[in-house]
Amino acid sequence: MIPNRWLLNMRWLGGSSVLVAAWLAHRFVLPALDAQPLYAVGALVLVYNAMLSAWVGRHSGTAQLGTAVHRRLAKLQIGVDWLAAIALIHFSGGVESPLVFLFVFHIVIASLLFPRRTALGYAATALLLCGRSPSSRAAASWRTGTSSACCPARRRLHPPSSPRCSEPSRLRAW
Repeated sequence: MIPNRWLLNMRWLGGSSVLVAAWLAHRFVLPALDAQPLYAVGALVLVYNAMLSAWVGRHSGTAQLGTAVHRRLAKLQIGVDWLAAIALIHFSGGVESPLVFLFVFHIVIASLLFPRRTALGYAATALLLCGRSPSSRAAASWRTGTSSACCPARRRLHPPSSPRCSEPSRLRAW
Protein backbone atom coordinates (compact mmCIF):
# COMPACT_ATOMS: atom_id res chain seq x y z
CA MET A 1 0.00 0.00 0.00
CA ILE A 2 1.22 3.52 -0.83
CA PRO A 3 1.84 5.61 2.33
CA ASN A 4 -0.17 8.70 1.35
CA ARG A 5 -0.16 10.00 4.93
CA TRP A 6 3.64 9.99 4.85
CA LEU A 7 3.63 12.03 1.63
CA LEU A 8 1.16 14.47 3.15
CA ASN A 9 3.27 14.89 6.30
CA MET A 10 6.41 15.46 4.22
CA ARG A 11 4.56 18.11 2.20
CA TRP A 12 3.61 20.00 5.39
CA LEU A 13 7.31 20.16 6.15
CA GLY A 14 8.17 21.11 2.56
CA GLY A 15 5.60 23.90 2.23
CA SER A 16 6.58 25.40 5.58
CA SER A 17 10.26 25.14 4.63
CA VAL A 18 9.62 27.07 1.41
CA LEU A 19 8.03 29.92 3.36
CA VAL A 20 10.82 30.04 5.95
CA ALA A 21 13.61 29.72 3.37
CA ALA A 22 12.10 32.46 1.19
CA TRP A 23 11.88 34.76 4.18
CA LEU A 24 15.46 34.00 5.28
CA ALA A 25 16.83 34.42 1.75
CA HIS A 26 15.04 37.72 1.27
CA ARG A 27 15.89 39.04 4.72
CA PHE A 28 19.53 37.99 5.11
CA VAL A 29 21.04 36.64 1.88
CA LEU A 30 19.47 38.38 -1.15
CA PRO A 31 17.58 41.52 -0.12
CA ALA A 32 16.92 42.30 -3.81
CA LEU A 33 15.14 38.96 -4.27
CA ASP A 34 11.44 39.27 -5.01
CA ALA A 35 10.19 36.75 -2.47
CA GLN A 36 6.47 37.22 -3.17
CA PRO A 37 6.27 34.47 -5.85
CA LEU A 38 8.15 32.10 -3.53
CA TYR A 39 5.73 32.87 -0.69
CA ALA A 40 2.83 32.24 -3.08
CA VAL A 41 4.20 28.84 -4.12
CA GLY A 42 4.80 27.85 -0.49
CA ALA A 43 1.28 28.91 0.46
CA LEU A 44 -0.22 27.02 -2.50
CA VAL A 45 1.67 23.88 -1.46
CA LEU A 46 0.13 24.14 2.00
CA VAL A 47 -3.35 24.81 0.57
CA TYR A 48 -3.35 21.84 -1.81
CA ASN A 49 -1.89 19.68 0.94
CA ALA A 50 -4.78 20.66 3.21
CA MET A 51 -7.21 19.73 0.43
CA LEU A 52 -5.52 16.36 -0.13
CA SER A 53 -5.39 15.71 3.63
CA ALA A 54 -9.11 16.39 3.92
CA TRP A 55 -9.87 14.08 1.00
CA VAL A 56 -7.69 11.25 2.35
CA GLY A 57 -9.10 11.69 5.85
CA ARG A 58 -12.67 11.64 4.60
CA HIS A 59 -12.18 8.53 2.45
CA SER A 60 -9.90 6.50 4.70
CA GLY A 61 -12.46 6.33 7.52
CA THR A 62 -15.53 5.50 5.44
CA ALA A 63 -14.32 2.96 2.94
CA GLN A 64 -11.20 0.98 2.29
CA LEU A 65 -9.42 2.46 -0.73
CA GLY A 66 -7.83 0.00 -3.10
CA THR A 67 -4.15 -0.11 -3.98
CA ALA A 68 -4.85 1.36 -7.43
CA VAL A 69 -6.50 4.43 -5.87
CA HIS A 70 -3.58 4.89 -3.47
CA ARG A 71 -1.13 4.57 -6.35
CA ARG A 72 -3.02 7.16 -8.45
CA LEU A 73 -3.21 9.50 -5.47
CA ALA A 74 0.56 9.20 -4.91
CA LYS A 75 1.22 9.89 -8.60
CA LEU A 76 -1.07 12.92 -8.43
CA GLN A 77 0.77 14.20 -5.37
CA ILE A 78 4.17 13.80 -7.00
CA GLY A 79 2.91 15.46 -10.19
CA VAL A 80 1.54 18.48 -8.33
CA ASP A 81 4.74 18.65 -6.27
CA TRP A 82 6.71 18.76 -9.52
CA LEU A 83 4.62 21.69 -10.72
CA ALA A 84 5.41 23.48 -7.46
CA ALA A 85 9.10 22.59 -7.85
CA ILE A 86 9.13 23.95 -11.41
CA ALA A 87 7.57 27.22 -10.17
CA LEU A 88 10.10 27.47 -7.33
CA ILE A 89 12.99 26.84 -9.70
CA HIS A 90 11.67 29.41 -12.16
CA PHE A 91 11.16 32.13 -9.53
CA SER A 92 14.48 31.46 -7.79
CA GLY A 93 16.71 31.82 -10.83
CA GLY A 94 15.78 29.23 -13.43
CA VAL A 95 18.65 27.00 -14.51
CA GLU A 96 20.96 28.68 -12.03
CA SER A 97 18.60 27.96 -9.12
CA PRO A 98 19.96 25.88 -6.25
CA LEU A 99 16.53 24.21 -6.00
CA VAL A 100 16.98 21.89 -8.99
CA PHE A 101 17.77 19.14 -6.47
CA LEU A 102 14.03 18.99 -5.66
CA PHE A 103 13.62 16.67 -8.64
CA VAL A 104 16.12 14.24 -7.12
CA PHE A 105 14.11 14.14 -3.91
CA HIS A 106 10.96 13.15 -5.82
CA ILE A 107 12.82 10.58 -7.90
CA VAL A 108 13.99 8.91 -4.68
CA ILE A 109 10.42 8.92 -3.34
CA ALA A 110 9.10 7.48 -6.62
CA SER A 111 11.73 4.73 -6.54
CA LEU A 112 10.65 3.79 -3.02
CA LEU A 113 6.91 3.79 -3.74
CA PHE A 114 6.50 2.56 -7.30
CA PRO A 115 7.68 -0.31 -9.48
CA ARG A 116 11.00 0.09 -11.27
CA ARG A 117 9.45 1.07 -14.60
CA THR A 118 7.42 3.91 -13.07
CA ALA A 119 10.43 5.18 -11.10
CA LEU A 120 12.54 5.16 -14.28
CA GLY A 121 9.80 7.13 -16.01
CA TYR A 122 9.99 9.79 -13.31
CA ALA A 123 13.79 9.89 -13.61
CA ALA A 124 13.61 10.27 -17.40
CA THR A 125 11.02 13.04 -17.09
CA ALA A 126 13.23 14.90 -14.61
CA LEU A 127 16.19 14.60 -16.97
CA LEU A 128 14.11 16.00 -19.81
CA LEU A 129 12.87 18.88 -17.66
CA CYS A 130 16.31 19.75 -16.32
CA GLY A 131 18.27 18.88 -19.43
CA ARG A 132 16.16 20.90 -21.84
CA SER A 133 16.29 24.15 -19.93
CA PRO A 134 20.04 24.76 -20.03
CA SER A 135 20.34 24.02 -23.73
CA SER A 136 17.38 26.19 -24.68
CA ARG A 137 18.58 28.97 -22.39
CA ALA A 138 22.09 28.76 -23.87
CA ALA A 139 20.69 28.85 -27.40
CA ALA A 140 18.50 31.85 -26.56
CA SER A 141 21.41 33.70 -24.96
CA TRP A 142 23.60 32.99 -27.99
CA ARG A 143 20.93 34.32 -30.38
CA THR A 144 20.18 37.44 -28.37
CA GLY A 145 23.70 38.10 -27.10
CA THR A 146 22.65 38.25 -23.44
CA SER A 147 23.88 36.21 -20.53
CA SER A 148 21.72 33.68 -18.75
CA ALA A 149 21.63 36.03 -15.77
CA CYS A 150 19.20 38.22 -17.74
CA CYS A 151 16.33 35.75 -17.70
CA PRO A 152 13.02 37.29 -16.53
CA ALA A 153 13.19 35.55 -13.15
CA ARG A 154 16.60 37.12 -12.47
CA ARG A 155 15.97 40.55 -14.03
CA ARG A 156 15.16 42.07 -10.64
CA LEU A 157 18.52 40.91 -9.28
CA HIS A 158 20.52 41.95 -12.33
CA PRO A 159 18.77 44.69 -14.29
CA PRO A 160 19.77 45.17 -17.94
CA SER A 161 22.05 48.08 -16.99
CA SER A 162 24.20 45.91 -14.70
CA PRO A 163 27.55 44.59 -15.95
CA ARG A 164 26.29 40.98 -15.91
CA CYS A 165 23.65 41.85 -18.50
CA SER A 166 25.77 43.94 -20.82
CA GLU A 167 26.18 42.89 -24.41
CA PRO A 168 29.19 40.73 -25.19
CA SER A 169 32.16 42.53 -26.70
CA ARG A 170 31.61 40.79 -30.05
CA LEU A 171 28.25 42.57 -30.41
CA ARG A 172 29.55 46.00 -29.37
CA ALA A 173 31.66 46.19 -32.52
CA TRP A 174 28.52 46.30 -34.67
